[in-house]
Amino acid sequence: MPKLSPNRPAKAEFALQGEVLSITEASYRIGAISMTLEGKAEPVLHENAAGMQLRYHFDGVNTRVLVYNMNGTAFLETGPVLMIGGATGIESIEVGSFDGFVMASGVDNLPDHFHLAQNYPNPFNPTTTFEFALPVASDWELVVYNILGQRVQRWNGKDGAGFVKIHWDASAHSSGVYFYRLRAGEFSATKKMVMLK
Repeated sequence: MPKLSPNRPAKAEFALQGEVLSITEASYRIGAISMTLEGKAEPVLHENAAGMQLRYHFDGVNTRVLVYNMNGTAFLETGPVLMIGGATGIESIEVGSFDGFVMASGVDNLPDHFHLAQNYPNPFNPTTTFEFALPVASDWELVVYNILGQRVQRWNGKDGAGFVKIHWDASAHSSGVYFYRLRAGEFSATKKMVMLK
């Protein structure tokens, strides 16, 4: 087993641009990556990761992903690795080198565009979570409307670039179809959700 050099820390850096996760820096060859993607996702290996295997599972809130090779015949270096397939971001990531080291890792997980994700769970009873992406510091407003267009809940704030999550307890409201709208800077998007009691 190779010895770890004190002058060469075992680390890997990643960047998430749109739906593509890439390795931007790796001090050693990467043999396996374990990560948790935010929300429900269907990840796909990038062609740059040919020879690696992929396993994933949605646990009801997040998607757990493993990229590996059991034969010891493939490894990863810099470049694209994975299409995250609908996830809103990366919650955590752990990396093992091809030679058996545990590697420190980090992800530049800042969004590159405004995005309003589908609430989860959906349908819900009586709580749900909203998440949206801000590529730059922005004032924002999130409003929930009933089917008649009446406002039933409102949140607003100002946040730096990144992801914002809001949890809503709708137990005081009746079952039915609701709409939620995000306004952030010049961006506006609306989505539909259903509460079933």
